[in-house]
Amino acid sequence: MMSSKQETTPSFFSELQYQGYGIVIGVLLSIPIGSSAAFFLWALAEVTQIRMAHSYLVIP
Repeated sequence: MMSSKQETTPSFFSELQYQGYGIVIGVLLSIPIGSSAAFFLWALAEVTQIRMAHSYLVIP
């Protein structure tokens, strides 16, 4: 006896396409996030050098 509902299982290619979308979104998000983290670390190093060279700028 067949059921009235047709069972659908995702095919290999649709699953691969779904994973491909995730990879593309991940790469597109990682570029600005990684760049902003690198900029923050660079700025932190620059500010630290300025603070060490001019200790009078920060009052303990």
